[in-house]
Amino acid sequence: MHDHGPIYSEIRKATEEFSFHPMLMSWLRASLELQGNETLKITEIGCTDRSCPVIETCLEIYHINQSTEPKRMMIRFGRAKHLISKMDLVFSLKKQGIVSIN
Repeated sequence: MHDHGPIYSEIRKATEEFSFHPMLMSWLRASLELQGNETLKITEIGCTDRSCPVIETCLEIYHINQSTEPKRMMIRFGRAKHLISKMDLVFSLKKQGIVSIN
């Protein structure tokens, strides 16, 4: 059976690091100027067939502001959650138009 779906999920506040990556949240705070009131959900998507190399990590950021509706941003990475590098983050942010290209 060849089926892609979530294989891991974790939710953190912007003030906490993810359990699987000691620096990812720090890089996100610096790159996106997170204020600390955001909630982040990371989901690793893979295949039930161990021979399938396809894996993707999706990061959802929910900005909570009491005066407005919550805003959601999604960042996608074409690699496993624990293998995301700072360069992967910068590339994904630029490619998806979240930050400007310098």
